[in-house]
Amino acid sequence: ATARVPLNLPPGSVRLLVAAPGDAKSAKIDARPRVEQGRLKPAWQGRRLQPNACALTQCRVSNQDDWGSIDNARELIASRIEASGGPVTLPVEWRFDVKAGVEATDGWSVAIELSEDASLSLNGASIALDEREVLFDPAISSVSLPAVSAGEHLLGLTRTFAEPGDLQPPWVLGPFRVEQTDAGGRTLVVDDGSVTLGRWSEAGLPSYFGEVVYRAEVEGAPLEDGAGVMLERDWLGTVGEVRVNGKLVDAVFAAPYECDLTAQWGPGTRAVEITLTAAPDDALAGLRGLGDADVTNAGLKAPEIAIYGRGGREQ
Repeated sequence: ATARVPLNLPPGSVRLLVAAPGDAKSAKIDARPRVEQGRLKPAWQGRRLQPNACALTQCRVSNQDDWGSIDNARELIASRIEASGGPVTLPVEWRFDVKAGVEATDGWSVAIELSEDASLSLNGASIALDEREVLFDPAISSVSLPAVSAGEHLLGLTRTFAEPGDLQPPWVLGPFRVEQTDAGGRTLVVDDGSVTLGRWSEAGLPSYFGEVVYRAEVEGAPLEDGAGVMLERDWLGTVGEVRVNGKLVDAVFAAPYECDLTAQWGPGTRAVEITLTAAPDDALAGLRGLGDADVTNAGLKAPEIAIYGRGGREQ
């Protein structure tokens, strides 16, 4: 029953026992030590498959208030609820910057908690809420934004607040990477979705909760009897699916982060893909208010492909 389950273990470390009608037979085990014969260092190219995400943390409760953190805004909301003796309807604004020199682009949205009476705007223009979608949690709505161009943008929300905790940081989703500014803020830089090797948090994806596929082409070769091929080393966190020439080989989710490619190896070009997925629980935690905290530590350094043979005499 376990024969169809991919096991993330090196060759030679598992014996497969198969029960079947007929005479009992014992599979021949190659007990010779595994000896490395060569190592390939693929030129991995990464690409983001979904929109990036960035929390908006600079906000103000009305256009007369100073810009501050969400904690500052909640304190102001608390004081106004107390002064009115009950729920209050207030406008809140967040701001975000898109790097200069970029043409207006589509594919932007905002993930935000909305009340029944909420209204939303971008740069003063009303945003329709009739086509919003649920994102991860019924309380979080994904709302499409108009095309976004370079410069500063103001996202406005007007809603009833029964308590300070009703104010949660919205998240902008779109085709960008995040760059830190000298002042400690964040700028959204429109990009083509390419992702460099390393941790996502160092590649402009500090709060990304989608998938990144890393692809490389390598030249295969015939294998000697008993030889094997392993994809190994430099894997960071989370779940990764490995494919060779489009065929799923295994899902890797724990140390030592290796994958046996022997069955897919041979002469000719091999397209090897690793698709990393951020953990949904981390993504939900981020959308529920982690603010500036990075919600994923995934990434890929530079996995290598090792070719192994068998040393010594066959037993």
